[in-house]
Amino acid sequence: MAKWSLRVTEKLPDGNNRDWSALYVFWFVADKEQTTSHWERVRWLASDLLRTGVLQRWAYVSYFTICRPGDEEATFERMKELIAASVPEFQNPLANVPPTAVARQ
Repeated sequence: MAKWSLRVTEKLPDGNNRDWSALYVFWFVADKEQTTSHWERVRWLASDLLRTGVLQRWAYVSYFTICRPGDEEATFERMKELIAASVPEFQNPLANVPPTAVARQ
């Protein structure tokens, strides 16, 4: 999975600023393949199509959350728990993806 950390400063009506952080986690998945790279996904899609004549279906899985600045790591740990609990509901296990890939940053 890929993890992007984002920061934004909000201008409040009273003229003060408030900082926010966010985490965006995503990956692409097909029947027997998983990647965080759009271009690798496109290469695999084309390769599968040319080799087998079958157009592989891909899904884009993503999770997003907002947190306080400095809480990114704790928030990511909670996101990993949510991902571990929810992914088996919609994604079959992949034979060629090591289990550590699911929790990798």
